[in-house]
Amino acid sequence: MAAGRLIRTLVLGGGVLTAQPCAALTAEQVYKYVSRSVVMLYAAEPSGRIVGRGSGVFMRKDLLVTNCHVIARGKVFMVGHGKKRLPARLVGYDADKDLCALDVQGLNVAPARVGDAKTARVGQRVYAIGTPEGFELTLSEGLISGLR
Repeated sequence: MAAGRLIRTLVLGGGVLTAQPCAALTAEQVYKYVSRSVVMLYAAEPSGRIVGRGSGVFMRKDLLVTNCHVIARGKVFMVGHGKKRLPARLVGYDADKDLCALDVQGLNVAPARVGDAKTARVGQRVYAIGTPEGFELTLSEGLISGLR
């Protein structure tokens, strides 16, 4: 399955690019380029009651990746991007890595450019764009403190 192969190669916590591509960019530039690929994701019961909320990253035109724990309690999934709300369908997962892939049709979102994790080094600056506590598209800055 292509989604499974993609899941095994990618994302750290819903919106992190590896440090190498970001090294020469300002935080504002990183936000400008990367936030286009990050969306709000809702998991709901069939009744419509929201039971999970988090962020997802488009890795291809219609393929969104998120952490499985974000959607684990839901049966129905919706993606929010600006004022648009669209349904999403689970198409793959890797429980060991806590990564799930969802198909989202009809949202014209630029896929994220993924760097090579092999180039990451302790001390490099990294940025994360996500939706913590329901806030849409926040930017956080940090340093790589260790590699596993």
